Amino acid sequence: MGITIPVFILGALLQYAFAVKLNWFPTSGYGDEIKYTILPSIALCFGSIATYARYMRSNVLEVLNEDYILTAKAKGVSGFNVIRKHVFRNAILPIITIIAPQIVGIFTGSFIIESMYSIPGLGSYFVNSITARDYPMIIGTTIFYAFLFLVSQLVVDVLYGIADPRIKIID
Repeated sequence: MGITIPVFILGALLQYAFAVKLNWFPTSGYGDEIKYTILPSIALCFGSIATYARYMRSNVLEVLNEDYILTAKAKGVSGFNVIRKHVFRNAILPIITIIAPQIVGIFTGSFIIESMYSIPGLGSYFVNSITARDYPMIIGTTIFYAFLFLVSQLVVDVLYGIADPRIKIID
């Protein structure tokens, strides 16, 4: 359900439930207090967290059925160490693969949340520059998002080497 709910629907539901009905958080605006960032952060990251949970669950179930897990259990390795040393390291690699597009997706999708919660951010500035036909700003922001994607891909490559020592960055 978390994967299929659009960001703007979830943002509106969170505003209605926690800001209007329960009055726990402000409906919009940007301030010095952390309460202004909780609802937009949840709305923006909810789909990504659901995606990670789904991938991680299926990868862990797949790795648990491998023969080397049965061998490790037969050797007397504790359940915690089997999960930590064998299952987690092998199940995390597909998760690392989807981190880079998810990071860029969160940044580029933020203009919807920034509009809903009246947050002055790069996403809303990008949308305003499109409507005002500010071409240097459009090009600059697009290049920034491309640079962010490249940096996140570099981080993913480094994380591959950390998660699995068999993968070498430089040969």
